Amino acid sequence: LIDRKRVPIKDMEISVACALVFDIADNKLEKTFKKSFWHSSVIATHGMADLCQLLAGCRAHVAYNGVRFDMLVLDKHFESDEQRQIANRKLHDPLQDVSSISYYSLNALLAENNLGSKTASGKEAPGMWASNRLEDLESYCMSDVELLAKLITKAPTVKLPMMNARVPLSISQIIFPNDFMSAGVLRYDADNGDNGDSGKT
Repeated sequence: LIDRKRVPIKDMEISVACALVFDIADNKLEKTFKKSFWHSSVIATHGMADLCQLLAGCRAHVAYNGVRFDMLVLDKHFESDEQRQIANRKLHDPLQDVSSISYYSLNALLAENNLGSKTASGKEAPGMWASNRLEDLESYCMSDVELLAKLITKAPTVKLPMMNARVPLSISQIIFPNDFMSAGVLRYDADNGDNGDSGKT
């Protein structure tokens, strides 16, 4: 984000947004397509309107805290109410999936699932923009996206910090359809072995 203090979320300006596109069947992430979308002051093409078109046109998209932040910031860039509604229907937000249990940062889930950690924090992004470190900014943003992709494709469930439990994410039903029964119930092995338990999405 571009640092504008005390500005409502919907009025915030996005410096760069990154996307990692892959086929639903490619849960090994063997063939991915990376794309960056910049603020209009950086490049006139490949802007936020193009990102909105991508989100509305894909089968599903994932954003951590996307419900309460990303989609709100993007709101003004959709070309129509219909496009906005379609993109919101296709959103899967892992934070929403686990928030009924507790709040977990993306970094906490990455660490608990042995996937490393973020390369920077969102608080550092405005400084990168202000100092014209655009390559660093894009690298940080894309790294976040790649780590999130690894989290949602590693297994049908994610391990939660400080709990002997694994939970499915809403996107898991699309990425791992064979692990879900028609009733929307996932059966999986607990960390200490197969206990025959099942959890609802």
